[in-house]
Amino acid sequence: SLFTPLAFAFLIMGDGSWDKSCSRIFIHLNNFTLIEVNRVQSILLSKFDISSYLVKTPHSDKDRGYILKIPAKEVGKVRVLVSDHIYPTLKYKIGV
Repeated sequence: SLFTPLAFAFLIMGDGSWDKSCSRIFIHLNNFTLIEVNRVQSILLSKFDISSYLVKTPHSDKDRGYILKIPAKEVGKVRVLVSDHIYPTLKYKIGV
């Protein structure tokens, strides 16, 4: 219940980036464990119906170093959910 659209917006503003080449959102959760990243991924799916996938970053700690990637087909859902909460100067992180 603590993971609200506002909380999601702050996560994106702090750790998000826009992948212009594939029109997708990356959330760099480098200091999160796999269990924690899976929890975020599960909340996005169950609470907001936003699917995502994980990629392990090279040269990272064996227990940490994950990027959560939100594919292009889900970006519209993210924008609707968080746009009102994103600072105007950071809207580029959701491709706006």
